[in-house]
Amino acid sequence: MIQAFDGLVRQLLTESEARIEHHRKTLLDALGANASVVCDVVPSLRHVLGETPPAPTLGPIEAQNRLNLCFSKLVAAFARSSHPLALFLDDVQWIDPASLGLLRTLLADDTLEAFFFCGAYRDNEVSPGHSLLRALGRQIAWPTLRLESGIAVGDEDLDEQRMDLVYSARVGRRRLLIYLLAEHQSKVDPWMAFRLLCYLVAIWKGYRAQHPRAKKLPAILPIVVHHSPTGWTAPVAFEELLDVDTELLDALGPHVPRFRFLLDDLSSQTDGDLRARTQMTAGGRVAILSLKHGRDQVAVRIRVLSPDGRAPAARDVLASVLRYILETSRTEPATLRELLARQVGREAAEEIMTTAEMLRREGEARGEVRGKRGALLLQLRQRFGRLSAAAVARIDNASAAELDVWFSRVLTASSLDDVLSVSVAGPPNKAMQPTRAQPRSARQRTRG
Repeated sequence: MIQAFDGLVRQLLTESEARIEHHRKTLLDALGANASVVCDVVPSLRHVLGETPPAPTLGPIEAQNRLNLCFSKLVAAFARSSHPLALFLDDVQWIDPASLGLLRTLLADDTLEAFFFCGAYRDNEVSPGHSLLRALGRQIAWPTLRLESGIAVGDEDLDEQRMDLVYSARVGRRRLLIYLLAEHQSKVDPWMAFRLLCYLVAIWKGYRAQHPRAKKLPAILPIVVHHSPTGWTAPVAFEELLDVDTELLDALGPHVPRFRFLLDDLSSQTDGDLRARTQMTAGGRVAILSLKHGRDQVAVRIRVLSPDGRAPAARDVLASVLRYILETSRTEPATLRELLARQVGREAAEEIMTTAEMLRREGEARGEVRGKRGALLLQLRQRFGRLSAAAVARIDNASAAELDVWFSRVLTASSLDDVLSVSVAGPPNKAMQPTRAQPRSARQRTRG
């Protein structure tokens, strides 16, 4: 980063004397008595500012905080609406802790008018525990994390081995959308980056439908959690799918889509590695361990999940996993209860199994309605083609009576609007309120 700012200063020195004097006054006004702090790390700046009085001596932590604040003021002096400033850093995976702290300060400063940062890193050298990703995580106000309703990928784009969720969280004064796609397949999809681009566009379309007055789209952080026997071997950057060489790609520059997704490959990580993710909740660890061991024998899964699943806050997550086992295997509830009791104790096992069996009964009660929804969606797509996210959300939240009426209209209606035009008379269905459309992810899209 210091080299980048040194290059910026040297560029200033090529301008006229009048412009250099203008920059000198602007920077001195911004930095004040701490101008020498920046000059000590960017010596070329002295050619612009001249001699500056030394700053007071501080302790190591206070000195680093002062340096970060001064750099923020330096960037603010340059990054104006009439003079935007772009900072590009390559090989960010090798960034040192001090520079990372400085970068974090700049990205968190909401007062910067026209500052654009672009960083490139090698994904095979950045693990989920890398300091770069931890720094990004610290920018996100996680207490503001919430599941977004009505913003989801259409049903036809996902299958039995995938589930997805759309969250949002506050970053400074803005909200960041976080798209999480979990993959559990026997092989790697080489077109994942392209599929993600389609998913992101679908999410933005859903966002625009919900916020028709919005002037800008929210940023989306795409995350793929993967597990397969081979581990991830496909590109994580979209541009790697384009049939171009490096020279042509550089020439095309910003005129083609270029992004990469954050990959969390569980395949190469041991159970100990996953349990060491202490920043996650116990329930979160149960979820990723269940994904990793989804094809193992039931007894193995119970043994692996129990250390985290016995925690009171994680029991509902473990109960959901057990509900899935009851629905998809021939394991009897009594057998499952006994296996669980050996790991977590009889009392905890009874509580968890009671919840699992309750979830199973609720799922069976909803099964008939889900079947009607699936059949209706199939008929509508065959008749009218691809459905909008809003139409899918409306059908997802319809009552059984509404689904029956819509079924009766499919063959005679001239358009999709004619099918869904009028609601069924009767008690209002709370889920039908358009302001809170339920996403597909909340309808038990997860299969394990």
